[in-house]
Amino acid sequence: MDAARHQLSTDSTAFNDVVKLANVAKILIRKIPGISVLDLSAFPGFSNMDPLRVTIGVWQLGLSGFQVNEILDNDLGIIPELVSTNSMTLAFSQGTTGEHVQRLVSGLKHLSEKFSAVNCGNAVTGKARPYDVPLMSLNPREAFFASKTRMKFKDCSGEVCGESLCPYPPGIPVLVPGEVITEKALDYLQQIKGHGGYIVGAADPQLDYIVVCKTSH
Repeated sequence: MDAARHQLSTDSTAFNDVVKLANVAKILIRKIPGISVLDLSAFPGFSNMDPLRVTIGVWQLGLSGFQVNEILDNDLGIIPELVSTNSMTLAFSQGTTGEHVQRLVSGLKHLSEKFSAVNCGNAVTGKARPYDVPLMSLNPREAFFASKTRMKFKDCSGEVCGESLCPYPPGIPVLVPGEVITEKALDYLQQIKGHGGYIVGAADPQLDYIVVCKTSH
């Protein structure tokens, strides 16, 4: 970020071309059936958003962001910066070219043509976040040194988590050591796993069990 700030301080037009390219990509993508593009209208009160990040919604195709990521990566070499249950975010940079945009748009058109009719009425409707405010029963240090045991995933609600459960992508922990496990968090983890995401940090990557702290709470 410091390097980008310095570059802009010496050349205020350094990113003009790639911003225009990102805007062209948004215009073209909005024309594709079943694909949406996040814009400023979704954030009342915000004056601006990063013009070099393009977030694409794919839930109307009946696909998760993870599934779209796998298809675009394997077939076209397009790698998003961030993937979620129903969207993906692409980062544009000075290395982005018109050919890259054409490849992205062509790939999304192909997905639209292939899946719009097949998955009509089966839109992915997963929630974007697993909880509102996390409740900590122990601080991370206390949880680290606490006695632990494994408990079946379906029985963990209300227990104190003893490990970090971090879906990848996007790589943001859903549960951390010391946090009280909620039904919302468990549902979200199942949703991520069901849509092709990976759970990093779990002693059992299959999530049949979760490590919990042996403590009264």
